[in-house]
Amino acid sequence: MKNKKIICLILVLALTITLSYATIAKKVERKYDLGVKFEKGVEYKLNSSIYQKVNQQMLGKNMAMEQTFDIGYTLKVKDIDSKNNYNLVMKYTKMDLQIKNIQNGSQGINSQELNQKLNNEMKKISKAFLNKKITITVSNKGNIINIEGYEKLVEEILSDMEDNTMKEKVLKRIINKNFIKRNWKQPMGYLPDHSVSIGESWENKFKMTDPLDITIITSYTLKDVKDDKIIIDSNSNIDVGNIEFKQEGMELASNFNGNQTGEIILDREYNWIDVATFNQSISGKISVGMKNQDFKLPVKIEMTTDGKLVGEYTAPSAFQKIINKIRFW
Repeated sequence: MKNKKIICLILVLALTITLSYATIAKKVERKYDLGVKFEKGVEYKLNSSIYQKVNQQMLGKNMAMEQTFDIGYTLKVKDIDSKNNYNLVMKYTKMDLQIKNIQNGSQGINSQELNQKLNNEMKKISKAFLNKKITITVSNKGNIINIEGYEKLVEEILSDMEDNTMKEKVLKRIINKNFIKRNWKQPMGYLPDHSVSIGESWENKFKMTDPLDITIITSYTLKDVKDDKIIIDSNSNIDVGNIEFKQEGMELASNFNGNQTGEIILDREYNWIDVATFNQSISGKISVGMKNQDFKLPVKIEMTTDGKLVGEYTAPSAFQKIINKIRFW
């Protein structure tokens, strides 16, 4: 009987120690600030490679299209203010948009000719973006505070394009402050507004209304922190709002939704993206019909996307770091 009491006492003591340790561990759980730590004079690079496949089905006919997007830009830190906001010069260094393959199940359309025509148009647009600059001011949490030069960006792009009268209205509608914010906020959306611990999750909502109504809600989780890198998992729900279009007696309505999963690895020195990968799947239907007619032609579309972001930076020498501290870049 005495032995049983001793065993029970030991078990209670062990349980108490375990619970106490768990409580202490919870209290001292380390928090990590994932905000970017840009340094004056450093040039940060981000290159995006995206492969997308689109399958379309209409009246029993299938049409498949493959396209790639290779986009690169640099961010050079011009200045850092007293509130730790970064003044960055953003420059497009690469923009290559290509239709790789169109497999058409319908007769009367030359797929090779269509491929070439679309790619020629894309080359003109891509070339016009190269080496164009804008200046943005952002916080270390990735929030844009100010944008300068986007009007000039549009004018420079248009001046480099042939037959720009047809594209001027479209470009001026697309390339505005919201375009710049989206271009920045999408790859930087992983930044939480507070310090987080391993296993903790946070949410980011990305919404655009022009030219399409798209809402992306992403849940990020800090998976692990190592000596040289930070690993973040992401999971997104994508909703493309109902699109209704009426013109010249034609009526079009559509609805799409999907999801995306990914992993982001950050360099610990600057909390800058080292490499990020994602897989996206979106599907939906388009209904096409004529005004005052009951018949609607359904078009089923499925899109799958694989993407990769690769970040780099060119750090200044030790001597340059000292100079940067005593004079403006």
